[in-house]
Amino acid sequence: MDRGIRRQVQDLDEELLRLGKDGQYMDAVSLGERARQLADEHLPAEDSLRLTVLDHLAVCHFFNGEYVTSEKILEEEISIRRQQLPADDPSLSTTMVRLGLCKVRQKKLQDGESMLRKALEMREKALLLGHLNITTSQWALADCLIQQGNALEAYPLLEECVRKVFVTIIIYM
Repeated sequence: MDRGIRRQVQDLDEELLRLGKDGQYMDAVSLGERARQLADEHLPAEDSLRLTVLDHLAVCHFFNGEYVTSEKILEEEISIRRQQLPADDPSLSTTMVRLGLCKVRQKKLQDGESMLRKALEMREKALLLGHLNITTSQWALADCLIQQGNALEAYPLLEECVRKVFVTIIIYM
């Protein structure tokens, strides 16, 4: 594989991130699509750079309000990662949370809940108690439950999130 192509993909991805951090998601999507095209043409499907581009592009589509497109990209990414990793590998959980959030935004609430529950379970098994990724998963799941009218199940999750944030604030004061 041509190192120049790989460098081009990396450069496009870095610029995509910069634009995304500045909130310029439409421009970031344009660059991300170009990076994806190059990666699809020249990198193996399971290449880590290609998967990174997919992930970043999906996030930009999400923040651009393009949830269907983001969902499709994340499903492709997770499908490839599942071929490489054990089914319960915690590194899958970030993509699963993003996919769950896409489903929630599209009002596919049961699918979103299922994805968010699996991601939370993976994170709880793999990460230390109180880890921020567990808290974000709890918050996302609680939001989904509330949207389904299940505030009673969401309440303990939200209470735990608030407790963790409060403890973190005290620790870092």
